[in-house]
Parts: sequence; C-alpha cells; structure tokens
Amino acid sequence: MLVANREALTERGHPWPLLQAGMPALQEKDACAPEVGIVVKHYSEQDFEAHIEAYLLASGYVRCEPELARISYRGVPDIRLIVYRGFPLMAMIRLPTHLSDGRANLHQGAVGVGIDVSSGETLMGVQEDRRIEEHPDTGQALSGIVIPYWEKILEMAARCFEMTRLGYLGVDIVVDRDLGPLILELNARPGLAIQIANGIGLRHRLRAIEELGDRQLAVGERLEFCRQEFGAASDPSRS
Repeated sequence: MLVANREALTERGHPWPLLQAGMPALQEKDACAPEVGIVVKHYSEQDFEAHIEAYLLASGYVRCEPELARISYRGVPDIRLIVYRGFPLMAMIRLPTHLSDGRANLHQGAVGVGIDVSSGETLMGVQEDRRIEEHPDTGQALSGIVIPYWEKILEMAARCFEMTRLGYLGVDIVVDRDLGPLILELNARPGLAIQIANGIGLRHRLRAIEELGDRQLAVGERLEFCRQEFGAASDPSRS
C-alpha cells in the first residue's frame, strides 16, 4: 500500500497518473482512507520496492529532512515501526549506504538503527548483523540522535490500526524536509530484523499488550502506554 500526501507532492510535479497506471502494491484491497493516498495491486514485493524508489526517492519527490540526511548516504532513510493492536511497540530507522547503493534496504547493506519508542532517540546500529557505532560512509555516530517529528510519527503509525484493522503490521515512514512525516508503505508481514537493530525481542512487548485484554483505548492512551512500558530505560527485556 502506498500512502502519501498526494496534493503536496503534485505541486512538485509528481507523476500520479504513472503511479495509478503502474505502481505495484502488496494489498489486494481496492480502496483505503481517501485522505491518505492510492492503492494499486497485484505486483511482487520486489517490483513494489523498485517502483517506490524510482518514483519517489531517486527522482527527488521526497526531500530528505536535513538532520537525517546528515547521517545517511545519498538516499532517503525510512523509519519502520511495528504496530500491534494499534500500539507502536518497536521502531528503527534504515539508513542507506554505499553498499546498499543509496537504498534503505537492510538486505542490500543498509544500516538499521534502533529507536527508543519513548523518546525517539536512536540507540544502536547494525549492518549485516554486525553491531556498529558509526555510519560506514558518513562517519556519523548512530546513537543519541533524536528523530524529528517523533510524536507525530508515533501517532500516524498508531492510527494505521484503525485504517486497516490489521492487528500486526509494519509502518514505513519517510520524513520530508518541507512536508514532515509521510507514510510510505504498510506491510502485513514485516520482517524481524527490527529486533536485531534494537538488541531486544518482541515477545515481552507483545505479551504486555495482550495482558490489557479487550480494553478499547484511544490513540493517545495507547501511545502513553508504549512510552511508559517500552522506553529504553523501563523495558526489562533490554539486554
């Protein structure tokens, strides 16, 4: 599913007719919330990623937020959040590298950096399952960076539960220099590399949410729960 700020990107000359005709997506639904974007279907995940990068990132329709551009190599980094029952319980930022050819793809050599859900501050970096402290190309330290618009990013991710009704999903967000956070993709089967980037597993956090039972919490209440329970200082599962 591609979700973007259609009107704002159109002002930059964004080729929406091309997207509608040829942009692949992973969902098989024909509609989504009308205020957030376009859904097109029946293409492979590999094609989806290639088209996303070609149309949005490599073509410059997303202009990277300066603080994030400083710690990245050429391409636009993205932020992956795991959302369970509407609770954004784990997050990382994927930084393009020379090895990944400027793409935010961990399997191609991008760097994954865990993010403290409570504060939005980066924790540790991993490249190809090896822990690293600096970006291999820019030399920038990977820990202690506060992700811009973090509260907004958490809220956007949490609200994807109401939009999709998916109990477990990955939300990918890019931060544009002028437009702020934009949802790039919703994935019903996100990978588990986010656990390596954070140095912890998901099990404890999933159980903490399940222990809430069937309580119906508003978005703000869910976010406060995540801040209290899953911050780096308070999470007992952190190694």
